[in-house]
Parts: sequence; C-alpha cells; structure tokens
Amino acid sequence: MIQDIEAISYTKGLLKRGMHSSDLPIKIFKGTALTSGIRKVLQQTDILNCAGTYGDESAGYPLEYDRLTIELTDDTVEITFFNRGITIFTTNDDKLKRIHRFMCKLSER
Repeated sequence: MIQDIEAISYTKGLLKRGMHSSDLPIKIFKGTALTSGIRKVLQQTDILNCAGTYGDESAGYPLEYDRLTIELTDDTVEITFFNRGITIFTTNDDKLKRIHRFMCKLSER
C-alpha cells in the first residue's frame, strides 16, 4: 500500500551551549506547501528509507542540528542529523548525501 505524505516538519540550526532543539524554528510543509519539487526530490533521494540518527554530537561546536519528520498516512519517518557538514565531508557516504540533498531542498523554501 502506498501511503500519502500528510506533512513534513524540518528543524535546523546551530545549538549553542544551553540551547535545546526546541529553541530552533520549525518549517512545516503540508497541503500546497508540499510542492511537486519537494515530492520529486523526496522520491529521487529515497528519503523514506533513511530513518535514523546520523552524525556525531561531539564533532563540532556549536552543534549543527537537523531534524526531519515526515508524517505519512499510517507511519512517521524521523531523521536526526548532528553536524551534517562535517559528517558528509569526512564520510562521503551516499545515503548521507541523499539526506543532505533533501534537506537543502526544504531549506530553499
């Protein structure tokens, strides 16, 4: 069964000492904000199969933080990424590059 995307929430920013992820702004995409461009990159990157936590919380300061939540009809996909830039640079991992590409697409909006 193919599930529909109900909403996408994206949080990103730099966490300084004493800050919490809840202090960062959240972008929410639903309805018409889920453009064909977002849907296309979502499909191209296979992002729904990338759930998990990536990166190293201690790899840099301030802490670069990204959290992506994709709400589907009957499921939720969550991706948390710590120090995305450093991690992609040091690992050169294809899966991480795909996650990065999707997060960049959301940052355009």
